[in-house]
This record gives sequence, structure tokens and C-alpha cells, in this order.
Amino acid sequence: MATIKVVQLLKRAQQLAVDETEINWDLPEWLSCFNEAVITVANARADSTAATVTHSTDEGSKQIIPSDGIRFLTLTRNLGSGYPIRKVERRQLDDRMIPWHNKSGDEVNHFVHDPIEPKVFYIYPQPAAGHEVELVYQRTPNQITISNFDSDTQVLPMDDVYYNALLYFTLSRAYMKDADYIESSNLSAHYEARGYNAIGVKSKSDGGAINESK
Repeated sequence: MATIKVVQLLKRAQQLAVDETEINWDLPEWLSCFNEAVITVANARADSTAATVTHSTDEGSKQIIPSDGIRFLTLTRNLGSGYPIRKVERRQLDDRMIPWHNKSGDEVNHFVHDPIEPKVFYIYPQPAAGHEVELVYQRTPNQITISNFDSDTQVLPMDDVYYNALLYFTLSRAYMKDADYIESSNLSAHYEARGYNAIGVKSKSDGGAINESK
């Protein structure tokens, strides 16, 4: 759950960069760096913006995630019956269930997904269009816009556990824009490494990261 305000993170970035008077970067520039940091975290961690929703099936085997999605993650169950849906490799259906793309049924038993088509998945068998299943997919993170940095109350577009990674990647992006100076280039690489490390810590234990919001 996100509770930390975006402006809090931006102020913390200014403090760490010793730039609270905005000599090197003004707040709109910090916000631009933050939005780039959000994309970096989302690309590295699909779970950072994962959403569980009801999906009404289209006719046929081929299905597409909602328009705000980046990639399919999984199907869990048929919502009416609660019957679970299991992943299966396409070759298994291709070898044993030809023509599986035209197999009707009352429930979805299996899904097929190939990362080459991140927004597409296939179901077997195929109930009538409008059958409801539980879908987990990664949403495109919101890009933050702020008109008044003194009063804005928007919170992070992902869980607070990603605060450190977002902070470090924001700093990395800021220093990258000042990379003509060797010290700035080194700091950019340093904070980028810390950002990825923070994501790695999160993947092992959500409570393992020290929150630097204070």
C-alpha cells in the first residue's frame, strides 16, 4: 500500500543531493527523474504494479489483457465455480489436444502464455464469451504530474516498500543529466546500483529494506 507522498520523496532527494535551494535541479526536473524511476522499477519488477481483476473472456482461445496493461502474469480461477486454472505449455496442447483452439467447455481449465507476446494469453477449453475468470496482470504505472509542490498530496504509484528503489533511481537519473562531470557520472552509477540492490532486497524479504523516508 502506498502512503508516502511523492513530494516527500522529492524533498528527500534534494536533501541527499544537497540541492534544497534548487541550484542544480528544480522540482519539475526532480519530478521528471522520479517518473523515469517509476518506469525503471516497473520494468524490473512486474509485481510492483500488479493488479488482480475480473476478466470477461472473448470468443475463442486468444485473450488480451486490459488496455492499461504491460504484461500478463497469471490466471487463478473461474469466478463462478472457483475452479482453478493451471498453466500449461503450448506444445502439450499442440501435441495432445489438436485442435485445442476450437474446444468449447463450461470452464477454463488451462492457460497458455508466451512472454514473446506479453499482452496475449490463450485459454483451454473456451467457454462462451463473457465467462468470468480472475486475471492478474501488470498495469502501466501512473505518471505523476504536480502543479503545486507545496500542497500536492499524491502518493507513490506503487507500494511504499519500493520507496528506497524509487529514491535511488530518481537520484541516479538526476546525476545522469549532469554526467559531464565525472563525480556526477560516478554518483549516477552508484545510486543506480543501490536502486537495483533495493529491489533485490525486496525480492528476498519485503521487510528487509531500510526506509529512508524520514
